[in-house]
Amino acid sequence: MVTTSNYYAEIDADSCIACEACLDRCNVHAISMENDVAVVNRQKCLGCGLCASVCPAESITMASKLPAEASPIFTRDTELMQAMAQESGKKFPFD
Repeated sequence: MVTTSNYYAEIDADSCIACEACLDRCNVHAISMENDVAVVNRQKCLGCGLCASVCPAESITMASKLPAEASPIFTRDTELMQAMAQESGKKFPFD
């Protein structure tokens, strides 16, 4: 079973350097390149934050889904994601 978080990756097109690190890191192939800018397919994005953790330009942030889109499984997923990040020694950019 695959569960999504209550976040999705959002890319700042102005600061994207087209390095494609996020494409290589995304396990579900939710990111593609269009005109030398990374673009997220929100239907595929699990909201894991792995792409944001490898972006050298820090162009990727994790945005909260609207309440209607949110999964009821994670009611306090910010704490969950930050706890997972601490395990790996990283801080993910969840709001």
